[in-house]
Amino acid sequence: MSKHVNAVGVIRLGLSAVGGLLVVMVYFGTQWLLGFPDVIEDKMAVSVFTTVSNAIVVIVGIGSVLNLIAGFGLLAYQGWARYLTMILSVFDLINIPVGTAIAIYTAWVLMQDEVIERFGANVAHPPNTLARQS
Repeated sequence: MSKHVNAVGVIRLGLSAVGGLLVVMVYFGTQWLLGFPDVIEDKMAVSVFTTVSNAIVVIVGIGSVLNLIAGFGLLAYQGWARYLTMILSVFDLINIPVGTAIAIYTAWVLMQDEVIERFGANVAHPPNTLARQS
C-alpha cells in the first residue's frame, strides 16, 4: 500500500505544479491584456475582468500551496496530511473527469486499514483503560 500512498503524494505535487503554472499564466496574461488600453475602453469591463482574474489567482494559488503541503506530508507519512488530502479530494470532485478519478483513487488509498494504521490515525480511539483497572 505504500506505493499507492506515494503515488497519491506525487499526484498532489503534480496538481500543485499545474495549479502554480495556471496561477502564473492567469496573472501575467491579465497584466499583458491590460497593457493594451486601446483594446479595452470600458472601465467597468476592466474592473470586472481584473477582479475575476485576481480571484482565480488567489483561489487556485491557495489550492496549489495546500496540495504542495499535502503531497510532501503524504510522502513523509504525516498523520495530518491524510486528513488534509481527504479534504482536498472533495474539491477535486468538481474537476470532472480527471479530478473525480483522482478523488476516488485518493479516497480508496487513504481509507484502507493498513494506511490508517500507518498514519497513526487510530490514536483517536485509545484502548479501554477502565476495563483494566477493575
